[in-house]
Amino acid sequence: MKPLRRAAAALAGLVVLACGCASSTRYVDAPLELGPADARRTNESVRITPATPAEPVTLVGRWSGTGTQDDGQSWPIVVDVLSSAAGRCATARYPSIPCTADWFCTGTDGDVVVAKEKLRTGAGKCIDNGEMRMQLVDGTLEWSWRGDGQTANAVLHKEDRASR
Repeated sequence: MKPLRRAAAALAGLVVLACGCASSTRYVDAPLELGPADARRTNESVRITPATPAEPVTLVGRWSGTGTQDDGQSWPIVVDVLSSAAGRCATARYPSIPCTADWFCTGTDGDVVVAKEKLRTGAGKCIDNGEMRMQLVDGTLEWSWRGDGQTANAVLHKEDRASR
């Protein structure tokens, strides 16, 4: 009986081995994941990381630049964009005038965000209720404004968090 048991055990082992090999072929195309234990075991430093694209520039954040009116006047502008959703979406400072304002996003026109400006400070120095259009172009924020028969434009640059 012992030889028969050995033969049965060997046959069972071959079946398990064959099943294991057959089922592992399903995973040939799966990504290889190696942990620290695998690196220690092979004495190699193994790091497999997926390629990640550069972080896209988003509208949200602090932007600054120089606004220029159609009459040639220019002034610094600092904008904190909170969102591009409808409602209060940004705050703006015009430090040299001085004026501050809230921007209320009212919609989009393709990839352009449309907003209205409501002054918080500086009434009489800045024009209230102007309409703005903002668009991301090559990592910058192109901004245009019109109100009370005047227009202004700026190309704003995003400030990194470390410079604040």
